[in-house]
Amino acid sequence: DSERTFIALGLLASVLGSGYLWDQVRGNNGAYGVESHVDGMEDLFVFSSYRDPCIDKTFRTFEKALSHRIGETEIGYAKVTVIGKEIRPRSPRTKSSEAFRKVLLKASTNLYLRRRKLLLSMTPEDMDQAGKLVKSLYRTNRSCTVVCGLDMAKTEGLDDNVALPL
Repeated sequence: DSERTFIALGLLASVLGSGYLWDQVRGNNGAYGVESHVDGMEDLFVFSSYRDPCIDKTFRTFEKALSHRIGETEIGYAKVTVIGKEIRPRSPRTKSSEAFRKVLLKASTNLYLRRRKLLLSMTPEDMDQAGKLVKSLYRTNRSCTVVCGLDMAKTEGLDDNVALPL
């Protein structure tokens, strides 16, 4: 169902951002940072890198990451990370924003408990399915924004994109 898929996508984003993508894009390609996340409000799966000297290679790495086999250990670490973000102390501003969002979405405590149960039940097969879903959409429904200096745009062959003078 769609709720299970959403949870799997969020967990996949967490696994990739702190594992495979970190090693490949940050460690091997030399980007200053990399991340992936799911934006449920906009229905987006987002990959991004920061201060990336190998933009084209990073695009290929993003797609390759979606076929990366994710094991139980990686999933376990990601579950702890996701739950840790959910239960960490929040500022009064964040608490009020989240409470307002709960009211707008008519979200109950049962929703959070159901999603937690789904999160804890995720398996490597769920990650494979989520990766296949994103990969199929990545090939047909992607958009990208590259913000870089003019020199890098020329080096990377990004002449058709917007390059901002930095």
